[in-house]
Amino acid sequence: MEDQQFFVLSKSNNQSVGPMTATEVRQWVSQNLLTTDDLIARVGDANWIAIRQTPFAPAPNTGSYPSANREMGRPNEYLQQYIPGTQPVAQPDSTILLHRWLALMIDGLIAFPLVFMAVLPVISLLGTPLLVAYYISRDALLGNGQSVGKKALGLKVEKDDGTPLTWIDSVKRNVVFFAYLVLIFCTIPYLGWFIAGILSIPLGILFLVETIMVISTGKRIGDRWGGTSVKRIN
Repeated sequence: MEDQQFFVLSKSNNQSVGPMTATEVRQWVSQNLLTTDDLIARVGDANWIAIRQTPFAPAPNTGSYPSANREMGRPNEYLQQYIPGTQPVAQPDSTILLHRWLALMIDGLIAFPLVFMAVLPVISLLGTPLLVAYYISRDALLGNGQSVGKKALGLKVEKDDGTPLTWIDSVKRNVVFFAYLVLIFCTIPYLGWFIAGILSIPLGILFLVETIMVISTGKRIGDRWGGTSVKRIN
């Protein structure tokens, strides 16, 4: 345990500190700076437990956090980025959800000429690849995690690990839904609208699942696969 590092979250004042060593945790306990309700987690472990359940044997909190060269006083979401496999527990912003759909509509309007090309015989041989390429790479077109629609609505796609969004990341988060959508379009000139309608049933189910996921978690399937999130630009 001595070579492990921990994060500590104070439930009484919602302050956080870390990473810190086991020795430092014991020092804080001995100085009565932690309570039994304070939470602790090992770095790399997503499980938070009360300090009273650990071997540190906390004493009642009678002091305040000392100054130190650490990140302190940040909200709980700040800690989550250091713990693999966890995400901040928060309700999705309904305004962001609305803006995401509006941004998608704008991107769709831009792609309309390509959609028209994709449903016409012969021309679809050119229109379909262009439409696929546009939709799966649109979040990297402007080079900063923004499609044209997202830029217009003040949104951008960010990697969960903080690294810049790449073309490959854009493809990963969009290929699940949009590649199948475009494939349906390209069947229209050759198989007709009826067959395309039948093929669109799984797409409708996928769209419903994605909608529920975005409303409940703020992430659709593509976000989870690509390790991305859509954030508002301040």
